[in-house]
Amino acid sequence: MAVAKGKVILLGEHAVVYGMPALVVGIDQGAQASVTIDGNCSITLGNRQARPGDGELGIAFKALMDSLDTPPLRATIDLRVPAGCGLGASAAAAVALAKAALDTIEPASSESAFRNKRVLKAAHAWEKIFHGNPSGVDALAALLGGCFVFTRSDGPEPIQLLRPIQLAVAVADAPADTRTQVTRVADRYEADSAGVDRIFERIRSLVESAQLTLAEGAVAPLGNLMNENHRLLRELGVSTARLDSACEHARQAGALGAKLTGSGGGGCVVALCAEDPGPIIRAWANQGLSCFSTTIGQAN
Repeated sequence: MAVAKGKVILLGEHAVVYGMPALVVGIDQGAQASVTIDGNCSITLGNRQARPGDGELGIAFKALMDSLDTPPLRATIDLRVPAGCGLGASAAAAVALAKAALDTIEPASSESAFRNKRVLKAAHAWEKIFHGNPSGVDALAALLGGCFVFTRSDGPEPIQLLRPIQLAVAVADAPADTRTQVTRVADRYEADSAGVDRIFERIRSLVESAQLTLAEGAVAPLGNLMNENHRLLRELGVSTARLDSACEHARQAGALGAKLTGSGGGGCVVALCAEDPGPIIRAWANQGLSCFSTTIGQAN
């Protein structure tokens, strides 16, 4: 059995696809996978079941096994985060599955850089089936956890937190397809590259400000940066009325900041809590939203 983390993008979604930095955290809620070597090769993911090459799930499963050069496997994956909601469920499933496969066919007493590289390569093969052109940030968060700034050119740059970050997360709208949202932004970019570039440059400055803020041990200023990032994502056209409403309810309940997280078009919002997430969780629950809190711990 192996586990992987989910992810929350605190700042920088969509811009990261175009080379800008994103501020990302891994959350304990993610996925758990187990495998056995079995000639009746199949995968079970929640209530979905497939054989290699059978539909999108089966094609992704085969791509992952081919990447790791495994014998036929029988795999079971349990998700601890909702799929299609911006919390990295697909990447968490892939990383947990890749880790479980390696633990079964090539047991090792500890992780290594080479082993992690193989896990990420296998997860990328899986993610390409579902998302077309994944940035890789979800798989990194699923594998590494913690808090980091990510760019496609340089990969992750860890941030050593001096204070924990307390977050609340809610499923605020119906799941949305990441590939569709990325394509929508690409169409917008083709029609108005200068305007979208201005939005992306502003998002870059927010991430850079957050990086400095967290390095100094301050968490509260991150809230205003998240609020501004949400405004820019709304301007980009990837927010929805329900995402906007959930953010506003969180702020009214005392959140320091709130924004959509992930590709948008639906899915989740994340709120930065001053201390107790209880008031925000209750405010969302009163709106009928499924929600939870999570803590990103400081470095040891």
